[in-house]
Amino acid sequence: MKTGPTFGDAEKILQAPAPEIHCSECNTAEYLTMESIQALSAKKDGWMAVDYSCGNCESYYAHDVSVEAVMAFTGVHLPGVGASG
Repeated sequence: MKTGPTFGDAEKILQAPAPEIHCSECNTAEYLTMESIQALSAKKDGWMAVDYSCGNCESYYAHDVSVEAVMAFTGVHLPGVGASG
């Protein structure tokens, strides 16, 4: 007998790591060019929409990532973001 998703399944999904900015074909961020970084149209605190491409394999990506992932990729720190206390 098949059953639907359980609470444990939902918990695993919620605990999945946030998507990173990287090329899944090349398995690196070394060749990436950020095309755009935008606020999400449906406000979601701490998240942004990014579009980027890989100069090595020419893959293109567009997805939501955490603000911290954008800061790590760009090397730009936004005051008050990711700060504790």
